[in-house]
Amino acid sequence: MGEKEVGNTYQFGASGPKAWDSSAFTQAAYAQSGIRLPRTAQQQRDWLAAGHGTRVVPGQERPGDLIFENSYLGPDRVGYVILVIDPQSQRGVAAQDPTVNVSYTSYAGAQQSKHIFQIWRVKAPTKGSVNH
Repeated sequence: MGEKEVGNTYQFGASGPKAWDSSAFTQAAYAQSGIRLPRTAQQQRDWLAAGHGTRVVPGQERPGDLIFENSYLGPDRVGYVILVIDPQSQRGVAAQDPTVNVSYTSYAGAQQSKHIFQIWRVKAPTKGSVNH
């Protein structure tokens, strides 16, 4: 999951296997490693903030971290999520919009241009724990 989905269709509200929105895409990527994320980008961010993740300082992100941004929901609400692929080049992969579908995306400069720009790392589940 992740890079092998590049080229698949973006569709608002879609949850795979050939069409995705950004949060369903990250949800499916994490499900492959046994981690169940909530469905929407806002729910995913809130779940991480509730103790299932740690906030990451920009520049310290790693592959697999999640970047949350505001989007169509307005400047004060999370509405978009990116899966970090290459922190060195500040690239991720996301289901973005119908013109680019699931594709590689740069998040360089997004911290300055977005009202919300948060990087989160999912905590590895401990033995016997149950994810959302």
